[in-house]
Amino acid sequence: MLKLKRSSGNRFYKRLFLLSVEGSETEVEYFKRFNSRYVHVECLHERNKTSPKQVLVRLKSALAKRQMRDGDQAWVVIDRDDWKPEDIESVCSWVRSDGDNAMVKKGLAISNPKFEFWLLLHFSDGSGNETARACVEALKDHLPNYDKHLSPTDITNEGVAQAVQRARKLWGELSVQDWARDCGKTSVFNLVEQILAAEQEEQEKEMRALESAGEKA
Repeated sequence: MLKLKRSSGNRFYKRLFLLSVEGSETEVEYFKRFNSRYVHVECLHERNKTSPKQVLVRLKSALAKRQMRDGDQAWVVIDRDDWKPEDIESVCSWVRSDGDNAMVKKGLAISNPKFEFWLLLHFSDGSGNETARACVEALKDHLPNYDKHLSPTDITNEGVAQAVQRARKLWGELSVQDWARDCGKTSVFNLVEQILAAEQEEQEKEMRALESAGEKA
């Protein structure tokens, strides 16, 4: 049986997405669905430490201790909520900087007003003026038992594709390294696109290696 070594030379290992998330339930359960043989998504979270600065510190601390590889990514996942603009700007500045593991791609996935808006886009278009409460109430029209927890069947691949398309349209001309000051926008689509692209790239590498090994056999 042909075996592929998971070495840095062959680059056959799970691509790591290290996420520092504001919530300890919904976000963790949502991103778990993207784990596969090609990608590993790990969520860092801590109750009562949910401000943008605290979420960023948690990620930077983890990066200082991890052996990240070229192609791995590190993301801050937060809500707009009522945080001070300067606190969110500090996260944006870190994302744009070259420090802290320069080989690792960094990103900010922010939802305005909250992560539930991103979930809502899996089922319907956003109106552009959703409040935090309105997001949850609208989401319950599609997930009646929603209470911050997601079951494996709540989110489908088709729903993810629709959410990406809807969120990208709502994001408009904003840079993905920026953040939305207005309600009804989320850049989580950018993170999800990066995860899906990484999975496809690693899958294609494996297929090419298998084909090459087969030709040499």
